[in-house]
Amino acid sequence: MEAKRTFLVSLRSGAPLSMPGMLDIVLNLGINDKIASALAKRYGEKFAYDTYRMFLQLFGSIVLKVDKLLFDNVIEDRQSLLFKQRCNK
Repeated sequence: MEAKRTFLVSLRSGAPLSMPGMLDIVLNLGINDKIASALAKRYGEKFAYDTYRMFLQLFGSIVLKVDKLLFDNVIEDRQSLLFKQRCNK
């Protein structure tokens, strides 16, 4: 797929009865390094890499059953580091 013709999808698990808020959703299926780079050029790095992060986090926790806390801890650590760097300027 060409990066300039990006097509990302979101997948939701199905259930016989609708149960709002109870279905798992994997966002941005189809994103990869090349597409993230193209999104960054067009919409900015923050948007592009947050989109990529969201896919990795949801796919990891829902499909691969990786503990969600592992992802949350990495994000919290990174945010703390960035906050400390901004305060020291």
